[in-house]
Amino acid sequence: MAIIWDLSKVVIAQIHGYCLAGASEMASMCDLLVTTPDCEIGIPPMRSMGVDMLWFPWLLPMRKATEMAVTGDNITGEEAYRLGMANYCVPEEDIDEFTQECLSLHVARRIRSGDVLDQLYELFLKRGMPQYIRSDNVLSLESSSFSG
Repeated sequence: MAIIWDLSKVVIAQIHGYCLAGASEMASMCDLLVTTPDCEIGIPPMRSMGVDMLWFPWLLPMRKATEMAVTGDNITGEEAYRLGMANYCVPEEDIDEFTQECLSLHVARRIRSGDVLDQLYELFLKRGMPQYIRSDNVLSLESSSFSG
């Protein structure tokens, strides 16, 4: 799944409802995240020591990521936005229109006009992620975290 992070195009995810375990890992790898206020994002306790948890300290304050890892508690979309994990938090009835018509078109126009250069974006933001989270290391970490 970490391949999403390595894409050179901007990937936008929207979360409404429950986003747990692998789904939260997938959403965490996207470049922009739109949530609804009452969605639930988290990692069930049994998977908290798996690869999923590697993304949360990168996206959330360390203490909040630690709390989620040891308790298995979820956060709401509103909390994810407040903590900086999500870019936007919009009402359920507006999320599709906002994501497709507002955000996607805005990003596409900015890229097309040259305001955002894919190479610089990838170099400075994505390649700056710690090596233990990079996609070429994820599979070995995932297999070793579940071997007994």
